[in-house]
Amino acid sequence: MSARRPKAWRTLDNAAKIFPSNSHGTDTKVFRFACQLKQPVQPELLQRALDETLPEFPAFSSVLRQGAFWYYLEESEKRIRVEPETLPPMTALYHDSHSPLMRVVYFDRRISLEMYHALTDGTGAIQFFRVLVSRYLSLAHAEELGGRMILPEYDATLGQRMDDSFARYYDPSARRKRHSKPAKAAQLRGEKNFERRIGVIEGRVPLAALKAAAKAENATITVFVTALLLESLAENLPVGRLKRLPVQLSIPVNLRNFFPSLTCRNFFSVFETGYHFKTGFPERSQIIEKVAADFKRRLDLEHFTARLVRLASLERNPFARVLPLPLKNLGMNIAYKITARNTTASYSNVGTIVLPPELIPYVAAMDVFNSTGRILLISSTFLDTVTLSFTSAFLATDVQCSFFKRLTELGIPVTIVASNTETED
Repeated sequence: MSARRPKAWRTLDNAAKIFPSNSHGTDTKVFRFACQLKQPVQPELLQRALDETLPEFPAFSSVLRQGAFWYYLEESEKRIRVEPETLPPMTALYHDSHSPLMRVVYFDRRISLEMYHALTDGTGAIQFFRVLVSRYLSLAHAEELGGRMILPEYDATLGQRMDDSFARYYDPSARRKRHSKPAKAAQLRGEKNFERRIGVIEGRVPLAALKAAAKAENATITVFVTALLLESLAENLPVGRLKRLPVQLSIPVNLRNFFPSLTCRNFFSVFETGYHFKTGFPERSQIIEKVAADFKRRLDLEHFTARLVRLASLERNPFARVLPLPLKNLGMNIAYKITARNTTASYSNVGTIVLPPELIPYVAAMDVFNSTGRILLISSTFLDTVTLSFTSAFLATDVQCSFFKRLTELGIPVTIVASNTETED
């Protein structure tokens, strides 16, 4: 009788360590990728596609275990099954050490992937989702495609996909720049959504129109959207609060753009940008100028190298390493709440989602969401459409209405999608 192979396990990467102790309420640390097809989903083929895709991303089949000093990921032999969609978007995934950290659900013509942030970031999840959807479409349209399995280009070995790039690029000899602490930010307040559900609203706009509007302001699309969001937030904050505190956004950054990495695990950083509306509303060009300067100052290799070293040094501190996990959880929870005071909301541009050209005729739309304890905007591009996806912990939708109103005032047509119902604005 042969001995049973011990289960593989992996330590959490640097970014993932803070998520288990701060997953609560509407901020479940779950993000969602959805693909709207032109034909109803065939569940048995989706299950087959999932079964064949997961071995290429072994860490995604893990469960989260608690050690004496840190959480860690352990491989699970339990099969992840596709299911009809019955839960609200981004419902909590992590409950205990037996919980699968991803789910694949379907509804009519929509396939959705939800993942716990301790597994991966948005870039890693996009790679998995692209392979999953491409494999499903190759199976569902085998006759039209001549039986070919058409998969997206992703030239990475298994080791490269599962690489801990935070550990790889930690260089203790790198210069640790002194950093200025961001100021406290103005905070939105209001009634929260019923039963801690996340409010979801998205608008779809033509890429060409949004690009033209940004170009007219001499801005990139990301800087332009950031400025519009800052205006929309400020419009819905009390004047007294605006005079005292700036409106600030947290901006996630894909570190693969700065370090050579093909990992599908977390590898991102963040920076803050904002504007202090203490004397009222300036010309939009002034906000754009301030935001563009922040982007230029923060989006450089030296800045992120220093930040990477600073965060990794905290993790490697001898005293911190021997603290029991409950004390680490308490410390990370306090640190997370303190950091949250520095931002009003968040904005992330995940970029263009690309599928093989042969599969494009079968897809109607793609979108991305993330859980949040406040307000979060994610922009993504598929073909000639930019999807602007809001998630919010608040019952009121004034910020979202202000944002989309600004777009329509600029002559940009917006298709609003809320609660899976489309209307033209």
